[in-house]
Amino acid sequence: MTFIQTKSSQIQSGSISMLGEDARKERRDAVQKYQQYVGFILDEQEYAIPIEKIQEIVLYTGVTRLPQVPAFVEGVTNLRGNIIPILNLRFVLGMSGREINTDTRVVVVHVQKKTVGLIVDSVTQVKKVNPEGIQSPESAIAMGASNHIAGLTKENDHLLILLDIEKMMQSINVQEVIKQD
Repeated sequence: MTFIQTKSSQIQSGSISMLGEDARKERRDAVQKYQQYVGFILDEQEYAIPIEKIQEIVLYTGVTRLPQVPAFVEGVTNLRGNIIPILNLRFVLGMSGREINTDTRVVVVHVQKKTVGLIVDSVTQVKKVNPEGIQSPESAIAMGASNHIAGLTKENDHLLILLDIEKMMQSINVQEVIKQD
């Protein structure tokens, strides 16, 4: 049987469409295997937060400063009728401050039944991360890095630091910093 006769026979029997369905299922499974993160820059290093924790990303438009709050609390802002705390993620992670500029964004997250804005230097893009490629942060934490790191992964030629936003909000006890109902 020639190649053409074989393909013709497969088409008539329907096995070609089954092969196509199998390929589509494999592609779907491969896509579902990846987790999506939103990437952003802090101090020239790229970090990421799971996309499902992010409510939205907005331009930094200023805040109302509050007295007697920790240095990482930039203040509060009105986001479509809701007053939310704005935290400077640089300070939360122990970095030095930086001037706000046109690239500065506020990543609004919903964690522990609270909505909080996180100031970042800039936002990059949505990242698809293979969970099998995520390395444990234990070695980085042992060297003095923040325990807010969920994992490390390599993307192209640079390191992407995945943050554990739940653990971060827990450790700074955001409920006590700014009371929200």
